[in-house]
Amino acid sequence: MKAWTVDLYGEWLILVSFCNFASLLHLGIPTFMSHALRGAYAKKDWQLYYSIQHSALVVLTLLSALGFVIFVVISQLSFATWLHLNLMTQHNATSVLLLLASVTLLSLPTTLISGVYRSLGQLGRGQWWQNALVITRALLTFVLLMQKQAPWTLAVSWLGANMLFCGLMLLDQKRRLPQFVAHYHKATLESSTKLLLQGLAYFAATWGPLCVTEGTIIILSMFGEAKTIAQFASMRTFCNLLLQGVAVVLAALAPEITNLYAQQQKQVLALLFRKTFAYVLGASLVACVVMLSLGPWVLATWLQKNITIDSWLLLFLISYIFIQIISSVYNAFTITTFNHRAVNGYYVCTSIIGLVFGALVLRFSNMYGFIMTLGIFEIVGLKFFLKPAVQMTFNGSQSQNLV
Repeated sequence: MKAWTVDLYGEWLILVSFCNFASLLHLGIPTFMSHALRGAYAKKDWQLYYSIQHSALVVLTLLSALGFVIFVVISQLSFATWLHLNLMTQHNATSVLLLLASVTLLSLPTTLISGVYRSLGQLGRGQWWQNALVITRALLTFVLLMQKQAPWTLAVSWLGANMLFCGLMLLDQKRRLPQFVAHYHKATLESSTKLLLQGLAYFAATWGPLCVTEGTIIILSMFGEAKTIAQFASMRTFCNLLLQGVAVVLAALAPEITNLYAQQQKQVLALLFRKTFAYVLGASLVACVVMLSLGPWVLATWLQKNITIDSWLLLFLISYIFIQIISSVYNAFTITTFNHRAVNGYYVCTSIIGLVFGALVLRFSNMYGFIMTLGIFEIVGLKFFLKPAVQMTFNGSQSQNLV
């Protein structure tokens, strides 16, 4: 914000959010593929493993190419006017748009490369590469902003970092896991078609979180100023640290959940759920209290008075994140056991319906009402979709005493 001003930072956030919607083009394939590869590996069915992996690479590469064509077309239109970009010129906005879209679209086939680690039970190594990429991009961002570089320069650095780590992961797998490196030669039309159909069933697991995360920014851009977006995004980033920490824990458990479900060890699965829920809930409550107490000071120190710290907004955001944490535990045990219908219903409720009603509330109220509306629909989705799905998964095995 010091390098660009708050308003320019707000416009950057709008473009990032808009381009992140390009990830919807993978149509849920990586989510289904990840669990399917893990299941095939657990059964030692190598023909199925390679068929899924190679077909997914073909489909995701084609979808990425299609996505780039779509964004080239968008770049020729007056998108800067639609998104209320007042500081960036059309030329600069076009450059940033295409670069950020390339960053997102490159991630589509890259998910297959990182998914190999998860399917082999080497989640830690895959997570290490992801963390290294995040740290590298953060360092590049810091250095370029210290030099007060333009937004397009930062977008170029992000694209370069993604390409570098994509190549490094491929080299690592060729050296350590040569038999599991993705190729095209075992791809089949039948497997590709099945991937598309099964992926669509899991599509909500991708567009749901994306709509909530990026859709809120787009909605705020329609009713608020760039400064309001910068304030909301900065405070939400701080609050999301808690949700991201829980996501790391649940991601580590995901392969074990899939294994237990494949082996039909439902009593062990029910026990794992209860313990996970209890530990996550307890730790999150403590963390929420700490964040409420120290949050204003941390945010003031971090943002250095560039953004007004709204204590009520912080309270609403932390409360909303806490509800999302509860849902994330249920969601983890739902999606890893292939109950895509419940996941779809949950995200339709929280993402589409919740955002529509949230936008209406924001139109006639304020940001507090907007966040409260999202929280209410989060609770509705949890109660009517995720909780019954988890209980059904255990077929009544102690399910009445889950929570």
